Amino acid sequence: MDRASRRQVINTPSGNLILDETFANKIFLKGILLDKGSVTGKEFSYGYNLLEGKVDRERQKLKSPQEQGQLLTKIWATVIQKDPSLLSYYVKLFRSEAYLLSADVELAEDYITSATAAQIWEPLLATNVKKGFFYYDCKSGKRVRYFQLPTHQFSA
Repeated sequence: MDRASRRQVINTPSGNLILDETFANKIFLKGILLDKGSVTGKEFSYGYNLLEGKVDRERQKLKSPQEQGQLLTKIWATVIQKDPSLLSYYVKLFRSEAYLLSADVELAEDYITSATAAQIWEPLLATNVKKGFFYYDCKSGKRVRYFQLPTHQFSA
């Protein structure tokens, strides 16, 4: 992990987001590479160095998908708060087919804070013709994600 450029590593209290493409689909726990990657077998679009977490018996991956989802959601929330220009990276994970294929946002809907949801909601809403709704339909048509949030809920 030492090779990652400091510009491409964003530090948070829960861990680091690594934007360097060399580290895509790599997850570390306190600097030690977890060989199996994601708990679910899906690939990460970015790299992560978690500062907390429990590993499986073989010490190859995190113990549970819930822990993985919770930790990554916390990292992204802090990253966006520290540098709002990185919001587009997170939104892209929800907008593309990556949402179904990427471990980065798996279970995010269970752990995302209302503040982070409000931040990602605005760009999603802005690109939708029918205001107040956003839906994602993957090309395969196997899974559709549909969200309806009142815009006034997130007004300041």
